[in-house]
Amino acid sequence: MDPKFYPPRELWLGLNLHKDPKSREIHCTWGALSSSRDNGCETCGILIEGIESVGSGTTEFDTGSVFCVEILESFTVKVTCERAPEGEHLIELDKFAVEFHGCADQAIPWKAFGTAAILTRDVGIADCVAFVQKRMKKCLQHSKCLSQERSTAPTRLIDVGTGKDDVRLEASPRVGKAYTTLSYAWGDMSLPITTTANFHQRCKNVPWSTLPKTFQDAISITRGLGIQYLWIDSICIIQDSKSDWEFEGMNMANIYTGSYLTLAATSASDSSEGLLSSRCNLNEESDLEDTQEHEIKRRSEDGASNYSIFARRPVKYSHVALLTLDYGVGHIKKSPLLCRAWVLQERLLSIRTIHFCFEEMVWECKTGIDCECGYGTSISGRAKSDSLLGRNVFKELFTNTPPSDVRTPDQMSYSDQEEEFLLAWYRLIIYYTTLSITFPSDRLPALRGMTKYLEQKMGWTYLEGLWVHDFVRGALYHRAGTRICRRRDDAPTWSWASTELCDGWVPTDYFRFPMEKSKDSWKVDERFHVVAHSARQGPTREDAYPSEELRLAKKPFIAIEAAFMDATIICQVVRSPEPSDSEEGTAKSDTTDTAMCLSVNDNPNPVSVTWDIVDGNSYAEISEGDEVHAILLAHYVVDNVMFGHGLVLKKDENGLHKRVGHFSAPDLQGHFRGKLITQVVLV
Repeated sequence: MDPKFYPPRELWLGLNLHKDPKSREIHCTWGALSSSRDNGCETCGILIEGIESVGSGTTEFDTGSVFCVEILESFTVKVTCERAPEGEHLIELDKFAVEFHGCADQAIPWKAFGTAAILTRDVGIADCVAFVQKRMKKCLQHSKCLSQERSTAPTRLIDVGTGKDDVRLEASPRVGKAYTTLSYAWGDMSLPITTTANFHQRCKNVPWSTLPKTFQDAISITRGLGIQYLWIDSICIIQDSKSDWEFEGMNMANIYTGSYLTLAATSASDSSEGLLSSRCNLNEESDLEDTQEHEIKRRSEDGASNYSIFARRPVKYSHVALLTLDYGVGHIKKSPLLCRAWVLQERLLSIRTIHFCFEEMVWECKTGIDCECGYGTSISGRAKSDSLLGRNVFKELFTNTPPSDVRTPDQMSYSDQEEEFLLAWYRLIIYYTTLSITFPSDRLPALRGMTKYLEQKMGWTYLEGLWVHDFVRGALYHRAGTRICRRRDDAPTWSWASTELCDGWVPTDYFRFPMEKSKDSWKVDERFHVVAHSARQGPTREDAYPSEELRLAKKPFIAIEAAFMDATIICQVVRSPEPSDSEEGTAKSDTTDTAMCLSVNDNPNPVSVTWDIVDGNSYAEISEGDEVHAILLAHYVVDNVMFGHGLVLKKDENGLHKRVGHFSAPDLQGHFRGKLITQVVLV
């Protein structure tokens, strides 16, 4: 017998569920479980009754079906059907799983079952308010979750009133009044919005009947919490006013960090679905399943006590959705809200958020998560290093706690903490570009809340998706795939936001930043300096603009000094070995392709380039024979070989330079040795 398939009697006596609650996995067959139950094993009887109750009418098992019993210490026992073994291997099928647990208010003799909350199928305002108040009491004791005193309030808030009557928009609310915020997906439906035409009427009343269910639920919950005000973007921002949008976009950091609680419609794809809806579970294929709890009753041997164990479909995806940074992109049906670009800053800036998920409510704050089923306390400590949860660098980046050690403006090197924060920022941006956004022109505006917050906290200067003091690393973004892409005209070419895929979907490896930076292996070229740039805050000085065209258009620019050389684009033949069709299948035959490279007049070795905008073998921004310029920005060492990083620039009719490509190649010192330090203006 395979050693992992223990005999059932030995399984329950040797690894006793009464006394041994440690996390582990055990495997056995359906036939063995049934035989053990028939021979008097009480635990096997509980498992079989739960499996049959949850799968009633939908699932049948033969005696060879294999089950994995997973014991989660201090939480639940999960039983998953994997299928009967065939030969020496298990054939995995669409998994059927059942979760078993006791209740906190009743002691049971089976310690391994642990305790978890019973999830009701329908949840109401009172349930939600009780859930929030219990977690809020703990959260207010967390040092990272303390709100800062505010000298300003949001420009406008919704006064929710006290009953089912209409609400109204209040302009210039009093500073210091608590308010909630709503995070939701607009979807394709028409929303009630505030415009310049209806603004004054909205200050008198906003009819209840005009509000979608998500708005109504948010208002009812806010009332239930005893809070007077609620912030919803479609109503609190004048939607047809560009100046109001720009102002409020810059104010997002204050709005969300100052919120008492953010209500997140995490499982809703638009505002019609509401926050409070009937519960359901999600299986591996994102199909909805019943979330009913099945009670299994037992009596003690002396008949003096009654015990209850509960069986249900596993509560899983509400937790997984909050564990990994890139979860939302691959699981749109499970957590539609987490796939939206605008929502990232709402989630990171909020001190505390309640997520309304398909399966349960989940509490997320700067310290960790908690949830209805009870798994949250243990899951926070297991959050992955690139997650948005718990005590990790992303949360640290957006807490009110001041940084312990940052670079002063006259220092050229970074502190360890600042370097960690910068690396976190680039990982965040790579993730951010995978999130969906209705209007691509909003890609940079949807970051304004976060960038404003970091400017205030870290003292950094933000410029079109980059940080000026770390411009070299930010400007050295490069394409990582071969998919068709295009250049956007609403961001400067030196910003990652200027490129996008033509089909509108950006995979996680669409572009990358040089993440290898360390004090020992990476150095900015000593000839590089930032001379001037357009101001992010307020108007740029008129005399700072390097050209009349830029001054009139108010276009973002950055003027830099760097090692500079002229180059010509040439077409080079590239050979790549591929397997031939020979009988042995081991011989190789060379196939040829062509690539555009840089030819430097005084150097025989061409430089390979990753061009920004490509369509298969076509290049939208360059042609063979074009005269271009290369600037060297940085060096790094890999296996004792010095590599150089730089940009390929093309001058436009106004004498301004636009980025067209990126190069990273070994032994570039010879190319740039003795080259002039030239000032160029990048747009």
